[in-house]
Amino acid sequence: MITSFLAFSQKHHTIKGQLLQHSDSSPVFNAHIYFDKTAIGTTTNEDGLFAFHFLENEKQSNIHISCIGYKIDSIPISEFQNKPLTIFIEEDKLFLSEVVVSPSDPNDILEKAIENLGQNYPKEKISKTIYYKESVKQNGKPIRLLEVVATIVSDGFSDSRQNPKKYELFIDQKRPDFNYDSTFEGGNGIGVLHGLLWTEAYLNKRKLRKYNVSFDGKSFFRNHEVYKISISKPNSLGTTSMYITVDEFAIVAISQSFVNPSRKKPDSKQQFQFLAFDLYVDFIQMKDGYWYIHTIDDIRESISQDGAITKIIRSIRTTSVGEIQDLNKKNRIKMNTDLYKYPTEYDPEFWNHYNAPLETQEELKAKQEFSE
Repeated sequence: MITSFLAFSQKHHTIKGQLLQHSDSSPVFNAHIYFDKTAIGTTTNEDGLFAFHFLENEKQSNIHISCIGYKIDSIPISEFQNKPLTIFIEEDKLFLSEVVVSPSDPNDILEKAIENLGQNYPKEKISKTIYYKESVKQNGKPIRLLEVVATIVSDGFSDSRQNPKKYELFIDQKRPDFNYDSTFEGGNGIGVLHGLLWTEAYLNKRKLRKYNVSFDGKSFFRNHEVYKISISKPNSLGTTSMYITVDEFAIVAISQSFVNPSRKKPDSKQQFQFLAFDLYVDFIQMKDGYWYIHTIDDIRESISQDGAITKIIRSIRTTSVGEIQDLNKKNRIKMNTDLYKYPTEYDPEFWNHYNAPLETQEELKAKQEFSE
């Protein structure tokens, strides 16, 4: 099973860098930086910056860089040489299969993925440690920031039930946060966290069969050859892409996007309307052969009646998966808990070595002002 990099018995090292697009030098957000043996690491922030912590015995390893839509890259840690490294990655031009693809093929691929849900995803109850971040900006100014590390114990998947709603959640650590607007109607931290943990939207037989399906080609995802399947509804402003492994027909990544071209303010009957959103989920394959949810990202931009633009970024990262253990019942969280007010232990040493995404300069400034 995979384990987190937190181990105080060994010396920690840190490498830093920035990830940019090769075509225009713009920052690449939410790219995964990880060791290939675990696929657990960190991600780039909105400026493409990252810091990656590792142990002494990993100094000779390579780090891998993976982001949907870009070519996978591998870099020896030694190349960083105690200074930040700027890395350029290229877009992934999906290559079409040499075999002529008939119109029915993409539907066959999706059907096989649906048929194999029960054998590709864990059935037994599992325990996962997760990192959760919620960042809210209004008109470009940060107004809320929340970062927690939690343990979740949940049911697995089966052929008939793809939505493990039965779970328990325990908060282990909370980083210093800020909340300039407690009246903001965007959840109280925990409500959103519970919602993101539901997986029905990603693996559900009934929903998957209601879309138009097309084949976009093949690519690679963490050393697996994958089909890229596009799914859409007629007259919809949203698009969905699924990445399905060629060998096991496992759904290993899903991305959804929506853009509202009008950008008009909502009328008096509604408080806000969405301008755009991006939803992303990917999975990681463990030694037992099953695929586990690894990352969930939910990025939304909306406009209110007064014209204020709000951007919300909510992210979950799996940092370890293991067997069920005795958990501190005092840390068990209920749905009505407000995590911005919830008192938890803060251990600076823990966070200094934890592979959380770097905070942006705006977030650091807002956190300092809020604490003062």
